[in-house]
Amino acid sequence: MKQTTQKQYEAFQKCVRYWVDRLKIVGWELGFLHEPLERAYATISVNYLGRCVTFRFTSQLRDDLWPYTMAEIKKTAKHEVVHLFLAELYTLGCARFATEDEINHAEHRLVRQLEEVID
Repeated sequence: MKQTTQKQYEAFQKCVRYWVDRLKIVGWELGFLHEPLERAYATISVNYLGRCVTFRFTSQLRDDLWPYTMAEIKKTAKHEVVHLFLAELYTLGCARFATEDEINHAEHRLVRQLEEVID
């Protein structure tokens, strides 16, 4: 196993913050952890009601996944932020008693956010 560096972890955090800003995701408390993950570069844990999210960046990688380049770190960060972007829709979709109106409202909020960032 290879260890990821503090520099890579900080780059991941910077890229996450960039995409959070770029996608105009507001009202969330962002947390970060640098710890071992099985079969993942990064993961996200969302507390939708508490509006808290934790981004986990792996502290070690299997040898066959090395080297972990800056381009891959940027792609990983963007991927995890898109999960956050979709968190409301995902949460409502999983709710047993989500109404059509609630899901429609969440979808339109995402559409408006995307309209602001897509050229």
